[in-house]
Amino acid sequence: MHTDLRIDVTLDDYRAFLSFVQTKAKDATSQGSNPILARSLTFFVWMGIGIAFLLLVNNLGGRIHLPSAIGAAVLVFTIVVSMIYWHMKKLQDQMLPQPDGAVLGSHLYQVREDALHIRSSFGATQLTWSGIKSLEETPTHFFLFIDRSVGFILPKRSFAGESQQSIFRSTVTERCGSTRT
Repeated sequence: MHTDLRIDVTLDDYRAFLSFVQTKAKDATSQGSNPILARSLTFFVWMGIGIAFLLLVNNLGGRIHLPSAIGAAVLVFTIVVSMIYWHMKKLQDQMLPQPDGAVLGSHLYQVREDALHIRSSFGATQLTWSGIKSLEETPTHFFLFIDRSVGFILPKRSFAGESQQSIFRSTVTERCGSTRT
């Protein structure tokens, strides 16, 4: 199969890739465990520590107004979670690729018998079929993984239609032997 695909990767495509990788990592770490059970257990352990602290203060002669303690705990929890969220968001935004960089923009993918050739304004890459670890598919994208969290983004809108997507999927699967939808 000799096919040329003009791929335009946008910031939204990159964010979809990040989301996919993060979801895949969460699924891998939670295999064999029950996340609801783990979260419930964590909640009750911290609740027990808080109650033990209140009892200790009360037994040592201090007076704690329970509704005020609960309100303070909720307020502190909200502040800490908000700070963590905004810090992570800022970090993630700083790590986004540049609009005129090597990840975003126009790429030419050439599917050949020997390898997948990728060209952009920054140069060319020849990726042998054995270098592709898996082809992952979502309703809107193909992701060609070359490592656990490193891959190439191919938006499905860049394909001429379902038939070209099907041919691409079967070619990659045939050459690499690994695909997931």
